Amino acid sequence: MNLKDQFPIHVDFIVVLIIIFAVVVVGWRLWYEPARDKIAINAYKIAMNSMRSMVESCDVSGGKILSGKPGNPICQPNTAGTYLDVMRRCNPEPPNYAVIKIKNGGWILTTQNGNNEPWSCRGCSISCSQDKCETRGNCY
Repeated sequence: MNLKDQFPIHVDFIVVLIIIFAVVVVGWRLWYEPARDKIAINAYKIAMNSMRSMVESCDVSGGKILSGKPGNPICQPNTAGTYLDVMRRCNPEPPNYAVIKIKNGGWILTTQNGNNEPWSCRGCSISCSQDKCETRGNCY
């Protein structure tokens, strides 16, 4: 058997390897990445709802609601717990939690980046009032 007889077999083998690699890459992009994003966004939604409840308990008890980073107290005096640090799956930069008082006596809890611009979890951003949390963007 000479080299010319073996050449088509090698080409077929290389083509099969390329096809297998392409299938793996496409499968990764179509299945794993969206699933990972949904998990991160759901964790963000759960965390924001929990913090909404903590901010509300601070407000109802007459405490001073504080803004801050993950780990900082939510309330003065510290009766409502601390801001949660579960957002690493969303965005490598941890958010700043900002509580904005509004004229009717309520408040709005949002997440911001270090430049006081909206912070999002894979394109989803959430703001919460004393009544509910609302999503904007690609929140599935």
